[in-house]
This record gives sequence, C-alpha cells and structure tokens, in this order.
Amino acid sequence: MLKASPETHENGNVAAKTESCRRARKRLKEEAMKRITLIVRSTLLLGVLGTALLAGASSLSSESLAAGGNRCTDRCADRYKVRRDACRLIPLRTERKICERRAKEAKNDCKHRCGR
Repeated sequence: MLKASPETHENGNVAAKTESCRRARKRLKEEAMKRITLIVRSTLLLGVLGTALLAGASSLSSESLAAGGNRCTDRCADRYKVRRDACRLIPLRTERKICERRAKEAKNDCKHRCGR
C-alpha cells in the first residue's frame, strides 16, 4: 500500500491534492476580493453621503437663517459686497463714489428682480 506523502492526497493521488489546494486558494482569493469590494463601496457611499450633507448644510448658512434668508437677495448682497470691495481699491474719491453708487444700483435692481 502507498504511504501518503506531503505531496499526495489521502487516496494517494497527487493531482487531486494540487487541485484541492487550487480550489481552496481560489476560494480565499474570492472571499478577499468580496471583502475589498465591500470596503470600497462602503467608503464611497460614506463619501457621497458626507458630501451631500456638507452641501446641504452650506446652503443653509447661519447668516441666511438668522436674517430669515432669501437665496436670491442673499446672492444680490454678496455680489454687491464683492463689487463694493473692488470699488474701494480705486484711489480717486470721485471715481470710487461713482463705482460704489453703481454697485448699489445694481444690487437694488437685482433685489427687484427677485421679487417677481
């Protein structure tokens, strides 16, 4: 009778031993890939949900909530502030005042368009 060596299966077949090892290795690789896929999907899902939460929170800023906020008029005010800051860089007083007045008129026009 044949003695089982490390290279042989219980029934003495070398091919059966290597085939069972291949199947076991393949099963382990598949399980590892499933775990990796699960981790990657979970991470992506958390990232998307986190981004959505941040985007939602930023649209409801404390300034707009405290003032009762209207997105359109808030946008008009933000645009006015940017234009006014640009006007303040003008060194000549008369030119600066003209620029600031035009910025304020543009803000008022914008606010009137919001009311429609």
